[in-house]
Amino acid sequence: MKLLHNSILFLSIFLLSLFQTAAQAQQGQLIQGIWLGKLQIKNDVHMNIAFEISNNESQQLQAVLHSLDQNVYDIPVDEVQFDGSQLILQVKALNATYKGTLLNATSIQGGLAQNSTDAFPMNMKKVGKLPVAKSRRPQEPTEPLPYLSEEVSYRNETANVTLSGTLTIPDTAGLHPVVLLISGSGPNDRNQTIFGHKVFLVLSDMLTRAGYAVLRTDDRGVNKSTGDFASASIADLASDAVAAVNYLKSRPEIDKSRIGLIGHSLGAEIAPIAANRAADVAFVVLLSGTAVESVHTAYYEQARAHYQSIGVSPTGIAVNEKVLKAVFETIRSEKDDAKAISKIAARFKKLDSEVAKLSPEERKLLELPTPLNPNQFADFLTPAYREDLFYNTASEIQKLKCPVLAINGSKDLQVLSVNLKRIERALQEGGNKHYTIKEFENKNHLFQTTSTGLISEYNNLEETFAPDVVEYMVNWMNSL
Repeated sequence: MKLLHNSILFLSIFLLSLFQTAAQAQQGQLIQGIWLGKLQIKNDVHMNIAFEISNNESQQLQAVLHSLDQNVYDIPVDEVQFDGSQLILQVKALNATYKGTLLNATSIQGGLAQNSTDAFPMNMKKVGKLPVAKSRRPQEPTEPLPYLSEEVSYRNETANVTLSGTLTIPDTAGLHPVVLLISGSGPNDRNQTIFGHKVFLVLSDMLTRAGYAVLRTDDRGVNKSTGDFASASIADLASDAVAAVNYLKSRPEIDKSRIGLIGHSLGAEIAPIAANRAADVAFVVLLSGTAVESVHTAYYEQARAHYQSIGVSPTGIAVNEKVLKAVFETIRSEKDDAKAISKIAARFKKLDSEVAKLSPEERKLLELPTPLNPNQFADFLTPAYREDLFYNTASEIQKLKCPVLAINGSKDLQVLSVNLKRIERALQEGGNKHYTIKEFENKNHLFQTTSTGLISEYNNLEETFAPDVVEYMVNWMNSL
Protein backbone atom coordinates (compact mmCIF):
# COMPACT_ATOMS: atom_id res chain seq x y z
CA MET A 1 0.00 0.00 0.00
CA LYS A 2 2.81 2.35 0.91
CA LEU A 3 4.51 1.74 -2.42
CA LEU A 4 1.23 2.32 -4.25
CA HIS A 5 0.59 5.49 -2.26
CA ASN A 6 4.04 6.83 -3.14
CA SER A 7 3.48 5.99 -6.80
CA ILE A 8 0.14 7.80 -6.82
CA LEU A 9 1.73 10.79 -5.08
CA PHE A 10 4.56 10.88 -7.62
CA LEU A 11 2.07 10.62 -10.48
CA SER A 12 0.00 13.47 -9.03
CA ILE A 13 3.04 15.72 -8.70
CA PHE A 14 4.19 14.78 -12.21
CA LEU A 15 0.76 15.55 -13.71
CA LEU A 16 0.57 18.83 -11.79
CA SER A 17 3.99 19.80 -13.15
CA LEU A 18 2.80 18.97 -16.67
CA PHE A 19 -0.34 21.07 -16.22
CA GLN A 20 1.72 24.00 -14.89
CA THR A 21 4.19 23.74 -17.76
CA ALA A 22 1.35 23.57 -20.28
CA ALA A 23 -0.36 26.55 -18.67
CA GLN A 24 2.86 28.58 -18.73
CA ALA A 25 3.42 27.66 -22.38
CA GLN A 26 -0.14 28.71 -23.23
CA GLN A 27 0.33 32.00 -21.39
CA GLY A 28 3.61 32.55 -23.24
CA GLN A 29 1.98 31.92 -26.61
CA LEU A 30 -0.76 34.38 -25.71
CA ILE A 31 1.67 37.25 -25.13
CA GLN A 32 4.17 36.45 -27.90
CA GLY A 33 4.18 38.69 -30.94
CA ILE A 34 4.53 42.37 -31.84
CA TRP A 35 2.68 44.84 -29.61
CA LEU A 36 2.35 48.38 -30.97
CA GLY A 37 1.37 51.40 -28.89
CA LYS A 38 1.42 55.19 -28.69
CA LEU A 39 3.25 56.59 -25.68
CA GLN A 40 1.23 59.66 -24.67
CA ILE A 41 3.81 62.14 -23.37
CA LYS A 42 1.54 65.19 -23.59
CA ASN A 43 -1.90 65.82 -25.07
CA ASP A 44 -0.38 66.62 -28.45
CA VAL A 45 2.88 64.68 -28.16
CA HIS A 46 3.21 60.93 -28.58
CA MET A 47 5.77 58.36 -29.66
CA ASN A 48 5.17 55.10 -31.49
CA ILE A 49 6.68 52.27 -29.46
CA ALA A 50 6.60 48.52 -30.11
CA PHE A 51 7.57 45.54 -27.99
CA GLU A 52 8.46 42.31 -29.78
CA ILE A 53 8.02 39.34 -27.43
CA SER A 54 9.22 35.81 -28.19
CA ASN A 55 10.67 32.67 -26.58
CA ASN A 56 14.38 32.11 -26.17
CA GLU A 57 16.14 28.75 -26.54
CA SER A 58 15.13 27.83 -22.98
CA GLN A 59 11.48 28.57 -23.76
CA GLN A 60 11.60 31.63 -21.51
CA LEU A 61 10.01 34.89 -22.59
CA GLN A 62 12.32 37.52 -24.03
CA ALA A 63 11.64 40.86 -25.70
CA VAL A 64 13.10 43.85 -27.51
CA LEU A 65 11.81 47.41 -27.75
CA HIS A 66 11.49 49.38 -30.99
CA SER A 67 11.21 53.19 -30.91
CA LEU A 68 9.70 53.66 -34.35
CA ASP A 69 9.70 57.47 -34.57
CA GLN A 70 13.38 57.55 -33.63
CA ASN A 71 14.15 54.60 -35.92
CA VAL A 72 15.84 52.79 -33.04
CA TYR A 73 15.32 49.04 -32.99
CA ASP A 74 16.12 45.97 -30.90
CA ILE A 75 16.75 47.65 -27.54
CA PRO A 76 17.03 44.67 -25.17
CA VAL A 77 14.31 44.17 -22.55
CA ASP A 78 16.08 42.92 -19.44
CA GLU A 79 13.11 41.40 -17.63
CA VAL A 80 9.83 39.98 -18.93
CA GLN A 81 7.11 38.96 -16.47
CA PHE A 82 3.69 37.67 -17.51
CA ASP A 83 1.24 35.73 -15.35
CA GLY A 84 -1.55 35.38 -17.89
CA SER A 85 -2.96 38.82 -17.12
CA GLN A 86 -0.30 41.26 -15.92
CA LEU A 87 2.70 42.11 -18.12
CA ILE A 88 5.86 43.81 -16.83
CA LEU A 89 8.74 44.74 -19.15
CA GLN A 90 11.91 46.30 -17.74
CA VAL A 91 14.42 48.11 -19.99
CA LYS A 92 17.50 49.03 -17.97
CA ALA A 93 19.19 50.88 -20.84
CA LEU A 94 16.35 53.42 -20.77
CA ASN A 95 15.67 53.14 -17.04
CA ALA A 96 12.11 52.37 -18.10
CA THR A 97 9.38 49.94 -17.03
CA TYR A 98 6.16 49.09 -18.85
CA LYS A 99 3.25 47.65 -16.87
CA GLY A 100 0.05 46.54 -18.54
CA THR A 101 -3.01 44.34 -18.28
CA LEU A 102 -4.00 41.95 -21.05
CA LEU A 103 -7.62 42.82 -21.88
CA ASN A 104 -8.02 40.26 -24.65
CA ALA A 105 -5.90 38.40 -27.19
CA THR A 106 -5.01 41.61 -29.05
CA SER A 107 -5.20 44.44 -26.49
CA ILE A 108 -3.09 45.57 -23.52
CA GLN A 109 -3.89 48.55 -21.33
CA GLY A 110 -0.96 50.07 -19.48
CA GLY A 111 1.71 52.71 -19.19
CA LEU A 112 5.44 53.27 -19.36
CA ALA A 113 7.44 54.97 -16.60
CA GLN A 114 10.97 56.28 -17.03
CA ASN A 115 13.46 57.43 -14.39
CA SER A 116 10.97 56.57 -11.60
CA THR A 117 8.44 59.14 -12.85
CA ASP A 118 4.70 58.54 -13.06
CA ALA A 119 3.78 56.28 -15.96
CA PHE A 120 2.71 57.80 -19.26
CA PRO A 121 -0.31 56.03 -20.78
CA MET A 122 0.53 53.52 -23.49
CA ASN A 123 -2.08 51.02 -24.60
CA MET A 124 -0.95 48.42 -27.12
CA LYS A 125 -2.48 46.37 -29.92
CA LYS A 126 -1.10 43.14 -31.30
CA VAL A 127 -0.02 43.50 -34.93
CA GLY A 128 1.28 41.12 -37.56
CA LYS A 129 4.36 43.18 -38.41
CA LEU A 130 6.01 46.51 -37.71
CA PRO A 131 4.42 49.38 -39.67
CA VAL A 132 7.83 50.47 -40.98
CA ALA A 133 10.80 48.51 -42.24
CA LYS A 134 14.04 48.51 -40.28
CA SER A 135 16.83 50.51 -41.88
CA ARG A 136 19.65 48.64 -43.59
CA ARG A 137 22.91 48.38 -41.68
CA PRO A 138 25.30 46.73 -44.17
CA GLN A 139 28.42 47.24 -42.03
CA GLU A 140 27.19 45.07 -39.17
CA PRO A 141 29.19 41.83 -39.11
CA THR A 142 27.57 38.48 -39.76
CA GLU A 143 28.73 35.06 -38.64
CA PRO A 144 30.97 33.20 -39.07
CA LEU A 145 33.40 35.81 -37.78
CA PRO A 146 37.11 35.60 -38.74
CA TYR A 147 38.12 36.26 -35.13
CA LEU A 148 37.30 35.11 -31.60
CA SER A 149 34.42 36.70 -29.68
CA GLU A 150 33.98 36.12 -25.95
CA GLU A 151 31.39 37.23 -23.39
CA VAL A 152 33.34 38.60 -20.42
CA SER A 153 32.78 40.26 -17.06
CA TYR A 154 35.08 41.95 -14.57
CA ARG A 155 34.87 43.83 -11.29
CA ASN A 156 35.31 47.44 -10.31
CA GLU A 157 35.94 46.64 -6.66
CA THR A 158 36.19 50.29 -5.66
CA ALA A 159 32.61 50.93 -6.77
CA ASN A 160 31.34 47.39 -6.04
CA VAL A 161 30.22 47.11 -9.67
CA THR A 162 30.44 44.22 -12.15
CA LEU A 163 30.79 45.18 -15.81
CA SER A 164 29.84 42.86 -18.67
CA GLY A 165 30.95 43.07 -22.26
CA THR A 166 32.41 41.45 -25.34
CA LEU A 167 36.10 40.89 -26.00
CA THR A 168 37.04 40.22 -29.62
CA ILE A 169 40.51 38.83 -30.35
CA PRO A 170 42.24 38.18 -33.70
CA ASP A 171 42.42 34.45 -34.40
CA THR A 172 46.18 34.49 -34.82
CA ALA A 173 49.12 33.36 -32.71
CA GLY A 174 51.02 35.66 -30.37
CA LEU A 175 50.17 38.60 -28.16
CA HIS A 176 47.74 41.21 -29.44
CA PRO A 177 47.47 44.96 -28.91
CA VAL A 178 44.09 45.89 -27.45
CA VAL A 179 41.77 48.90 -27.29
CA LEU A 180 39.00 49.64 -24.83
CA LEU A 181 36.02 51.44 -26.39
CA ILE A 182 34.48 54.05 -24.04
CA SER A 183 30.97 55.14 -24.97
CA GLY A 184 29.37 58.57 -24.98
CA SER A 185 26.41 59.95 -23.04
CA GLY A 186 24.34 57.06 -21.82
CA PRO A 187 23.33 54.75 -20.50
CA ASN A 188 24.69 52.78 -23.44
CA ASP A 189 24.87 49.11 -24.26
CA ARG A 190 28.19 47.61 -25.33
CA ASN A 191 27.45 48.37 -28.99
CA GLN A 192 26.69 52.05 -28.31
CA THR A 193 23.44 51.67 -30.20
CA ILE A 194 22.36 55.07 -31.53
CA PHE A 195 19.45 55.61 -33.91
CA GLY A 196 19.57 51.97 -34.92
CA HIS A 197 23.32 52.03 -35.53
CA LYS A 198 25.48 49.67 -33.46
CA VAL A 199 28.46 51.99 -33.59
CA PHE A 200 30.85 50.05 -31.36
CA LEU A 201 29.90 46.69 -32.87
CA VAL A 202 30.94 47.96 -36.30
CA LEU A 203 34.02 49.74 -34.99
CA SER A 204 35.20 46.72 -33.00
CA ASP A 205 34.68 44.48 -36.02
CA MET A 206 36.86 46.67 -38.24
CA LEU A 207 39.55 47.07 -35.59
CA THR A 208 39.68 43.34 -34.81
CA ARG A 209 39.98 42.49 -38.51
CA ALA A 210 42.91 44.93 -38.55
CA GLY A 211 44.71 42.98 -35.81
CA TYR A 212 43.53 44.63 -32.59
CA ALA A 213 41.74 42.95 -29.72
CA VAL A 214 38.78 45.09 -28.64
CA LEU A 215 36.80 45.28 -25.40
CA ARG A 216 33.39 46.95 -25.47
CA THR A 217 31.16 46.93 -22.40
CA ASP A 218 27.66 47.72 -21.19
CA ASP A 219 27.49 50.82 -19.01
CA ARG A 220 26.60 50.48 -15.34
CA GLY A 221 23.05 49.22 -14.90
CA VAL A 222 22.71 48.11 -18.54
CA ASN A 223 22.02 44.48 -19.40
CA LYS A 224 24.21 42.32 -17.12
CA SER A 225 26.31 45.20 -15.79
CA THR A 226 25.43 46.11 -12.22
CA GLY A 227 25.31 49.50 -10.54
CA ASP A 228 23.31 52.67 -11.13
CA PHE A 229 24.17 54.75 -14.18
CA ALA A 230 22.01 57.73 -13.18
CA SER A 231 24.12 58.40 -10.09
CA ALA A 232 27.47 57.89 -11.83
CA SER A 233 29.68 60.91 -12.52
CA ILE A 234 32.36 61.22 -15.19
CA ALA A 235 34.92 60.28 -12.54
CA ASP A 236 32.89 57.18 -11.60
CA LEU A 237 32.73 56.06 -15.23
CA ALA A 238 36.46 56.64 -15.51
CA SER A 239 36.95 54.23 -12.61
CA ASP A 240 35.01 51.63 -14.64
CA ALA A 241 37.42 52.20 -17.52
CA VAL A 242 40.40 51.74 -15.18
CA ALA A 243 38.88 48.45 -14.01
CA ALA A 244 38.64 47.40 -17.66
CA VAL A 245 42.32 48.19 -18.22
CA ASN A 246 43.25 46.11 -15.18
CA TYR A 247 41.12 43.26 -16.51
CA LEU A 248 42.82 43.40 -19.91
CA LYS A 249 46.22 43.17 -18.20
CA SER A 250 45.12 39.83 -16.74
CA ARG A 251 44.39 38.29 -20.14
CA PRO A 252 47.17 36.03 -21.48
CA GLU A 253 46.43 36.94 -25.12
CA ILE A 254 47.02 40.66 -24.59
CA ASP A 255 50.23 42.61 -25.11
CA LYS A 256 50.25 44.54 -21.81
CA SER A 257 52.55 47.20 -23.27
CA ARG A 258 50.02 48.10 -25.99
CA ILE A 259 46.72 48.79 -24.21
CA GLY A 260 44.93 51.82 -25.64
CA LEU A 261 41.73 53.76 -24.98
CA ILE A 262 39.30 54.99 -27.63
CA GLY A 263 36.62 57.32 -26.29
CA HIS A 264 33.72 58.79 -28.24
CA SER A 265 31.97 62.04 -27.24
CA LEU A 266 31.56 61.85 -23.44
CA GLY A 267 33.83 58.81 -23.69
CA ALA A 268 36.53 61.15 -25.02
CA GLU A 269 36.22 63.10 -21.75
CA ILE A 270 36.36 59.91 -19.69
CA ALA A 271 39.38 58.45 -21.52
CA PRO A 272 41.95 61.07 -20.38
CA ILE A 273 40.85 60.67 -16.75
CA ALA A 274 41.20 56.89 -17.00
CA ALA A 275 44.57 57.14 -18.76
CA ASN A 276 45.87 59.46 -16.04
CA ARG A 277 44.69 57.08 -13.30
CA ALA A 278 45.65 53.75 -14.84
CA ALA A 279 49.22 52.63 -15.20
CA ASP A 280 50.69 51.74 -18.59
CA VAL A 281 48.04 53.08 -20.99
CA ALA A 282 49.97 53.14 -24.26
CA PHE A 283 47.84 55.62 -26.23
CA VAL A 284 44.53 57.48 -26.28
CA VAL A 285 42.22 58.21 -29.23
CA LEU A 286 39.69 61.02 -28.72
CA LEU A 287 36.71 60.86 -31.08
CA SER A 288 34.68 64.10 -30.90
CA GLY A 289 36.17 65.17 -27.59
CA THR A 290 36.22 68.53 -25.81
CA ALA A 291 38.90 70.54 -24.03
CA VAL A 292 37.04 73.18 -22.04
CA GLU A 293 37.46 74.64 -18.57
CA SER A 294 33.83 73.80 -17.80
CA VAL A 295 31.68 71.25 -19.63
CA HIS A 296 28.55 73.43 -19.41
CA THR A 297 30.00 75.83 -21.99
CA ALA A 298 29.91 73.02 -24.54
CA TYR A 299 26.13 72.85 -24.05
CA TYR A 300 25.84 76.42 -25.34
CA GLU A 301 27.87 75.60 -28.45
CA GLN A 302 25.96 72.40 -29.09
CA ALA A 303 22.56 74.08 -28.68
CA ARG A 304 23.58 76.98 -30.92
CA ALA A 305 24.79 74.69 -33.72
CA HIS A 306 21.82 72.33 -33.48
CA TYR A 307 19.13 75.00 -33.50
CA GLN A 308 20.82 76.89 -36.33
CA SER A 309 20.80 73.67 -38.37
CA ILE A 310 17.03 73.19 -37.96
CA GLY A 311 16.12 76.78 -38.79
CA VAL A 312 15.60 78.49 -35.43
CA SER A 313 16.02 82.27 -35.67
CA PRO A 314 18.94 84.10 -34.01
CA THR A 315 16.41 85.59 -31.58
CA GLY A 316 15.13 82.15 -30.60
CA ILE A 317 18.67 80.85 -30.12
CA ALA A 318 19.54 83.85 -27.94
CA VAL A 319 16.45 83.33 -25.77
CA ASN A 320 17.28 79.64 -25.36
CA GLU A 321 20.82 80.53 -24.29
CA LYS A 322 19.44 82.89 -21.64
CA VAL A 323 17.32 80.01 -20.31
CA LEU A 324 20.34 77.70 -20.16
CA LYS A 325 22.45 80.36 -18.45
CA ALA A 326 19.74 80.90 -15.85
CA VAL A 327 19.85 77.18 -15.09
CA PHE A 328 23.62 76.61 -15.13
CA GLU A 329 24.61 79.78 -13.29
CA THR A 330 22.10 79.06 -10.55
CA ILE A 331 23.17 75.43 -10.16
CA ARG A 332 26.81 76.50 -9.95
CA SER A 333 26.20 79.05 -7.20
CA GLU A 334 23.41 77.36 -5.19
CA LYS A 335 24.22 73.97 -3.67
CA ASP A 336 20.79 73.41 -2.09
CA ASP A 337 18.46 71.76 -4.63
CA ALA A 338 15.20 73.27 -3.35
CA LYS A 339 16.70 76.75 -3.24
CA ALA A 340 18.17 76.25 -6.71
CA ILE A 341 14.75 75.38 -8.16
CA SER A 342 13.26 78.44 -6.45
CA LYS A 343 15.97 80.73 -7.81
CA ILE A 344 15.66 79.26 -11.31
CA ALA A 345 11.90 79.86 -11.16
CA ALA A 346 12.50 83.50 -10.21
CA ARG A 347 14.87 84.00 -13.14
CA PHE A 348 12.45 82.22 -15.47
CA LYS A 349 9.70 84.70 -14.60
CA LYS A 350 11.87 87.44 -16.06
CA LEU A 351 12.32 85.39 -19.25
CA ASP A 352 8.70 84.28 -19.73
CA SER A 353 7.79 87.37 -21.75
CA GLU A 354 10.71 86.81 -24.14
CA VAL A 355 9.75 83.17 -24.65
CA ALA A 356 6.11 84.15 -25.23
CA LYS A 357 7.17 86.47 -28.07
CA LEU A 358 8.61 83.54 -30.01
CA SER A 359 6.37 81.84 -32.54
CA PRO A 360 4.65 78.61 -31.46
CA GLU A 361 6.75 76.78 -34.06
CA GLU A 362 10.02 78.04 -32.58
CA ARG A 363 8.93 77.31 -29.02
CA LYS A 364 8.17 73.75 -30.12
CA LEU A 365 11.59 73.37 -31.78
CA LEU A 366 13.29 74.78 -28.69
CA GLU A 367 11.07 72.73 -26.37
CA LEU A 368 10.39 75.83 -24.29
CA PRO A 369 6.95 75.90 -22.63
CA THR A 370 5.13 79.05 -21.57
CA PRO A 371 5.48 79.74 -18.75
CA LEU A 372 8.91 78.19 -18.29
CA ASN A 373 9.03 75.23 -15.92
CA PRO A 374 12.14 74.93 -13.69
CA ASN A 375 11.38 71.26 -13.01
CA GLN A 376 12.10 70.59 -16.68
CA PHE A 377 15.78 70.94 -15.74
CA ALA A 378 15.66 69.03 -12.45
CA ASP A 379 17.95 66.28 -13.78
CA PHE A 380 20.84 68.76 -13.72
CA LEU A 381 20.52 68.93 -9.93
CA THR A 382 21.65 65.35 -9.31
CA PRO A 383 25.10 65.05 -7.68
CA ALA A 384 26.54 63.41 -10.80
CA TYR A 385 25.27 66.13 -13.14
CA ARG A 386 26.40 68.87 -10.77
CA GLU A 387 29.91 67.43 -10.91
CA ASP A 388 29.93 66.78 -14.64
CA LEU A 389 28.52 70.16 -15.74
CA PHE A 390 31.52 72.06 -14.45
CA TYR A 391 34.24 69.48 -15.07
CA ASN A 392 37.48 70.84 -16.50
CA THR A 393 38.21 68.49 -19.41
CA ALA A 394 41.16 70.59 -20.61
CA SER A 395 43.07 70.02 -17.36
CA GLU A 396 42.87 66.23 -17.77
CA ILE A 397 44.15 66.43 -21.34
CA GLN A 398 47.06 68.59 -20.14
CA LYS A 399 48.15 65.73 -17.87
CA LEU A 400 48.34 63.13 -20.66
CA LYS A 401 51.88 61.92 -21.35
CA CYS A 402 51.10 59.07 -23.76
CA PRO A 403 50.55 59.52 -27.53
CA VAL A 404 47.18 61.08 -28.37
CA LEU A 405 45.12 61.09 -31.56
CA ALA A 406 42.24 63.59 -31.63
CA ILE A 407 39.68 63.31 -34.43
CA ASN A 408 36.56 65.30 -35.28
CA GLY A 409 34.17 65.54 -38.20
CA SER A 410 33.76 68.86 -39.98
CA LYS A 411 29.97 68.35 -39.95
CA ASP A 412 29.74 67.44 -36.25
CA LEU A 413 26.92 69.54 -34.76
CA GLN A 414 27.12 67.98 -31.30
CA VAL A 415 30.80 68.50 -30.51
CA LEU A 416 32.13 71.20 -32.81
CA SER A 417 35.47 70.66 -34.52
CA VAL A 418 36.77 73.89 -32.93
CA ASN A 419 37.53 71.60 -29.99
CA LEU A 420 40.45 70.14 -31.95
CA LYS A 421 42.37 73.41 -31.53
CA ARG A 422 41.50 73.43 -27.83
CA ILE A 423 42.73 69.85 -27.43
CA GLU A 424 45.98 70.71 -29.22
CA ARG A 425 46.48 73.75 -27.00
CA ALA A 426 45.88 71.67 -23.85
CA LEU A 427 48.40 69.04 -25.00
CA GLN A 428 50.98 71.73 -25.77
CA GLU A 429 50.46 73.38 -22.38
CA GLY A 430 51.03 69.99 -20.76
CA GLY A 431 54.24 69.46 -22.71
CA ASN A 432 52.97 66.48 -24.73
CA LYS A 433 54.68 66.36 -28.13
CA HIS A 434 53.34 62.94 -29.16
CA TYR A 435 49.97 63.89 -30.62
CA THR A 436 48.13 64.06 -33.92
CA ILE A 437 45.11 66.26 -34.68
CA LYS A 438 42.86 65.33 -37.59
CA GLU A 439 39.61 66.77 -38.93
CA PHE A 440 37.66 64.65 -41.43
CA GLU A 441 35.65 66.49 -44.03
CA ASN A 442 31.94 65.68 -44.31
CA LYS A 443 31.79 63.48 -41.22
CA ASN A 444 29.15 63.91 -38.51
CA HIS A 445 29.23 63.19 -34.78
CA LEU A 446 28.99 59.43 -35.40
CA PHE A 447 31.68 59.63 -38.11
CA GLN A 448 29.23 58.85 -40.87
CA THR A 449 29.82 60.44 -44.26
CA THR A 450 27.25 63.22 -44.59
CA SER A 451 26.43 66.44 -46.38
CA THR A 452 24.50 68.10 -43.53
CA GLY A 453 25.53 66.66 -40.15
CA LEU A 454 21.93 66.87 -38.95
CA ILE A 455 21.03 64.57 -36.06
CA SER A 456 17.82 63.67 -37.87
CA GLU A 457 19.95 62.20 -40.66
CA TYR A 458 21.80 59.66 -38.49
CA ASN A 459 19.27 56.87 -38.91
CA ASN A 460 18.69 57.45 -42.61
CA LEU A 461 22.34 56.89 -43.46
CA GLU A 462 23.24 53.25 -44.11
CA GLU A 463 26.86 53.83 -43.13
CA THR A 464 27.49 53.30 -39.42
CA PHE A 465 31.17 54.31 -39.22
CA ALA A 466 33.28 55.58 -42.12
CA PRO A 467 36.01 53.07 -43.08
CA ASP A 468 38.50 55.82 -43.97
CA VAL A 469 38.37 57.11 -40.39
CA VAL A 470 39.07 53.62 -39.02
CA GLU A 471 41.90 53.13 -41.52
CA TYR A 472 43.49 56.38 -40.34
CA MET A 473 43.18 55.30 -36.70
CA VAL A 474 44.72 51.90 -37.39
CA ASN A 475 47.64 53.39 -39.34
CA TRP A 476 48.29 55.83 -36.49
CA MET A 477 48.19 53.08 -33.84
CA ASN A 478 50.45 50.85 -35.94
CA SER A 479 53.00 53.66 -36.17
CA LEU A 480 53.51 53.88 -32.41
